[in-house]
Amino acid sequence: MTPTRLLRTALLSGALLALSLTPAHAQFGKLLKQAGKAAAAGAASDRAATAAQNPAAAPAAAPAGPRFDENVVEITPAVLDRVAAVARADAERRRFEAERSAGREARARQAEAYETCTERVQIEQEERMQGVIKQMKAAQAAGDLNRMMALGDSVRVAQERMLKEAGQKCGAAPDDSDQELRGRKLNLQYKTAVQEAGLSETQYGIIVERVLPLCQAGGGTTAVAGSGRGIFYVYTAAEVEAIGARCAALVPLLAGPQ
Repeated sequence: MTPTRLLRTALLSGALLALSLTPAHAQFGKLLKQAGKAAAAGAASDRAATAAQNPAAAPAAAPAGPRFDENVVEITPAVLDRVAAVARADAERRRFEAERSAGREARARQAEAYETCTERVQIEQEERMQGVIKQMKAAQAAGDLNRMMALGDSVRVAQERMLKEAGQKCGAAPDDSDQELRGRKLNLQYKTAVQEAGLSETQYGIIVERVLPLCQAGGGTTAVAGSGRGIFYVYTAAEVEAIGARCAALVPLLAGPQ
């Protein structure tokens, strides 16, 4: 038996002995108080002993409060108003990129199929033109320029026919340039919104990282446990109030595709 448990046993035994010397209702009240004190003291001693023997098992305490610097900005109602404008541009950009990423594999298959098809058409046309190529070589060897020019015209006609046939058999060439341009425009729109809000991208990213856990925890607390032991998101009371008032509007914008 540990010293802590011996202490609790002794305290409870002493309380029971006192029962024979006091009235029944007083005895019961005293016993409850003494037992409660002993249990509380024992629990505290057990936690201290556990922490001394195994520091990793001791619960980690949340830091006292946030430390603001050039990257960690205090979150005020005014800051959140500016963040909302950035978040709208950011949400549109991320939504587009998510859709584009989801269709990337399909576009790659389409491009591969088109390339295979046009290669097949080209090989077929080259096989048909072998006789013309031989005639051109013979005309060149004979120095017959008129014949060479005439054959050259027939080659151009064959190439045009090949392109037309490729279009009929293979369809239009895949073109991602419009999506590429759209992505660039949305990214520029996001960066412009960040600058107009008077924030850096790092500051904006940290604000998002702090706002979401508090909103998802339901608000009303100055510390939210993170994903690892000893990791906490901490806030001032004023930040908790400012964020809590805007969770409903901000979460749909901030918690979209990342």
